[in-house]
Amino acid sequence: MSGSGIESQAELARITKIKPQTINAWMKGTSMSMDGLALIKVSRALNCNPAWLITGSGKKDPKNGYDYIDEHLLANCIHKIEDAIFWLDKDIPIDIRSEMIAKLYLLGGSASQDEVKEIIHSTSDTA
Repeated sequence: MSGSGIESQAELARITKIKPQTINAWMKGTSMSMDGLALIKVSRALNCNPAWLITGSGKKDPKNGYDYIDEHLLANCIHKIEDAIFWLDKDIPIDIRSEMIAKLYLLGGSASQDEVKEIIHSTSDTA
Protein backbone atom coordinates (compact mmCIF):
# COMPACT_ATOMS: atom_id res chain seq x y z
CA MET A 1 0.00 0.00 0.00
CA SER A 2 3.06 2.19 0.01
CA GLY A 3 2.83 5.32 -2.07
CA SER A 4 -0.96 5.32 -2.10
CA GLY A 5 -1.50 7.40 1.03
CA ILE A 6 -3.40 4.50 2.60
CA GLU A 7 -1.61 3.42 5.74
CA SER A 8 -3.47 0.30 6.84
CA GLN A 9 -5.69 -2.53 5.78
CA ALA A 10 -8.42 -1.07 7.99
CA GLU A 11 -8.23 2.22 6.10
CA LEU A 12 -8.41 0.41 2.75
CA ALA A 13 -11.45 -1.52 4.01
CA ARG A 14 -13.15 1.69 5.12
CA ILE A 15 -12.49 3.48 1.81
CA THR A 16 -13.54 0.58 -0.41
CA LYS A 17 -16.34 -0.72 1.82
CA ILE A 18 -14.80 -4.21 1.55
CA LYS A 19 -14.77 -6.36 4.69
CA PRO A 20 -11.48 -6.08 6.61
CA GLN A 21 -11.32 -9.89 6.79
CA THR A 22 -11.39 -10.08 2.98
CA ILE A 23 -8.56 -7.56 2.59
CA ASN A 24 -6.57 -9.35 5.28
CA ALA A 25 -7.00 -12.67 3.42
CA TRP A 26 -5.76 -11.07 0.18
CA MET A 27 -2.74 -9.59 1.92
CA LYS A 28 -1.86 -12.89 3.63
CA GLY A 29 -2.35 -14.79 0.39
CA THR A 30 -4.99 -17.09 1.90
CA SER A 31 -7.53 -15.82 -0.64
CA MET A 32 -6.67 -15.27 -4.28
CA SER A 33 -10.22 -14.45 -5.36
CA MET A 34 -11.22 -10.88 -6.19
CA ASP A 35 -14.33 -10.00 -8.12
CA GLY A 36 -14.36 -7.26 -10.73
CA LEU A 37 -16.00 -4.61 -8.56
CA ALA A 38 -13.52 -5.23 -5.73
CA LEU A 39 -10.65 -5.00 -8.22
CA ILE A 40 -11.87 -1.61 -9.42
CA LYS A 41 -12.46 -0.29 -5.89
CA VAL A 42 -9.03 -1.40 -4.65
CA SER A 43 -7.13 -0.19 -7.71
CA ARG A 44 -8.78 3.23 -7.43
CA ALA A 45 -8.14 3.47 -3.70
CA LEU A 46 -4.49 2.44 -4.11
CA ASN A 47 -4.17 4.56 -7.26
CA CYS A 48 -2.74 1.68 -9.23
CA ASN A 49 -3.31 0.02 -12.55
CA PRO A 50 -5.96 -2.75 -12.15
CA ALA A 51 -4.09 -4.96 -14.62
CA TRP A 52 -0.95 -4.64 -12.46
CA LEU A 53 -2.99 -5.45 -9.36
CA ILE A 54 -4.24 -8.78 -10.74
CA THR A 55 -1.15 -9.82 -12.68
CA GLY A 56 1.76 -8.11 -10.92
CA SER A 57 3.20 -7.18 -14.31
CA GLY A 58 3.20 -4.01 -16.36
CA LYS A 59 3.12 -0.51 -14.95
CA LYS A 60 1.86 -0.08 -11.40
CA ASP A 61 1.27 3.66 -11.52
CA PRO A 62 -1.58 4.71 -13.81
CA LYS A 63 -0.16 8.26 -13.98
CA ASN A 64 3.02 6.98 -15.63
CA GLY A 65 1.01 5.96 -18.64
CA TYR A 66 -0.52 2.62 -19.44
CA ASP A 67 -2.92 1.45 -22.03
CA TYR A 68 -6.49 2.49 -21.35
CA ILE A 69 -8.36 -0.19 -19.45
CA ASP A 70 -12.11 -0.35 -19.80
CA GLU A 71 -13.04 -1.08 -16.19
CA HIS A 72 -16.53 -2.32 -17.04
CA LEU A 73 -15.18 -4.68 -19.70
CA LEU A 74 -12.50 -5.95 -17.30
CA ALA A 75 -15.10 -6.55 -14.59
CA ASN A 76 -17.29 -8.39 -17.10
CA CYS A 77 -14.35 -10.57 -18.21
CA ILE A 78 -13.46 -11.42 -14.62
CA HIS A 79 -17.08 -12.35 -13.92
CA LYS A 80 -17.34 -14.56 -17.02
CA ILE A 81 -14.11 -16.42 -16.27
CA GLU A 82 -14.83 -16.88 -12.56
CA ASP A 83 -18.39 -18.01 -13.27
CA ALA A 84 -17.24 -20.56 -15.84
CA ILE A 85 -14.49 -21.86 -13.54
CA PHE A 86 -17.06 -22.29 -10.78
CA TRP A 87 -19.44 -24.25 -13.01
CA LEU A 88 -16.62 -26.37 -14.43
CA ASP A 89 -15.55 -27.08 -10.83
CA LYS A 90 -11.87 -26.43 -11.59
CA ASP A 91 -9.14 -25.40 -9.17
CA ILE A 92 -7.03 -22.93 -11.12
CA PRO A 93 -4.24 -20.75 -9.64
CA ILE A 94 -4.68 -16.97 -9.75
CA ASP A 95 -1.84 -16.41 -12.24
CA ILE A 96 -3.51 -18.75 -14.74
CA ARG A 97 -6.89 -17.10 -14.07
CA SER A 98 -5.30 -13.72 -14.81
CA GLU A 99 -4.04 -15.04 -18.14
CA MET A 100 -7.55 -16.27 -18.97
CA ILE A 101 -9.04 -12.89 -18.10
CA ALA A 102 -6.45 -11.14 -20.28
CA LYS A 103 -7.27 -13.42 -23.23
CA LEU A 104 -10.99 -12.72 -22.88
CA TYR A 105 -10.34 -8.99 -22.47
CA LEU A 106 -8.36 -8.94 -25.72
CA LEU A 107 -11.35 -10.55 -27.44
CA GLY A 108 -13.46 -7.64 -26.27
CA GLY A 109 -15.26 -9.76 -23.70
CA SER A 110 -17.83 -10.83 -26.26
CA ALA A 111 -17.14 -14.55 -26.17
CA SER A 112 -19.88 -17.17 -25.97
CA GLN A 113 -20.01 -19.63 -23.07
CA ASP A 114 -18.36 -22.24 -25.26
CA GLU A 115 -15.57 -19.81 -26.21
CA VAL A 116 -15.02 -18.95 -22.53
CA LYS A 117 -14.80 -22.67 -21.71
CA GLU A 118 -12.28 -23.10 -24.54
CA ILE A 119 -10.16 -20.26 -23.12
CA ILE A 120 -10.23 -21.99 -19.74
CA HIS A 121 -9.37 -25.41 -21.12
CA SER A 122 -6.62 -24.19 -23.47
CA THR A 123 -4.99 -21.98 -20.84
CA SER A 124 -5.19 -24.45 -17.96
CA ASP A 125 -3.92 -27.27 -20.18
CA THR A 126 -0.71 -25.33 -20.92
CA ALA A 127 -0.04 -24.60 -17.25
